[in-house]
Amino acid sequence: MSGPQQLIIDADAMTATGSALAAVSQAFNTANTDAHTLAGHIGPCQPKLTKAVTDFATAWDDRRKQLQKAIEAISDGATAIGKGFQTADQQLADGLEQGTEAPVG
Repeated sequence: MSGPQQLIIDADAMTATGSALAAVSQAFNTANTDAHTLAGHIGPCQPKLTKAVTDFATAWDDRRKQLQKAIEAISDGATAIGKGFQTADQQLADGLEQGTEAPVG
């Protein structure tokens, strides 16, 4: 490779992605409760639909828990990366404003 190289990271977008994934993780975490609440609203007038809603929610509990943990880990990573780049960017900016080198690490 020749010429100057650049690394461009949208730290705000990375942090926002972490927050959005945290919301998805939370939705996965409460899916079973939400399904039972929905089934309660459907009530006895539609017993097949009520059963289908609760059966669906409980049938994939284990897989949903695995996905929820994976999404949570990605969320935490994205948030940490975004915050890390925001901190590094601020340290570099502070160093430029002060005319000194910013601390690394």
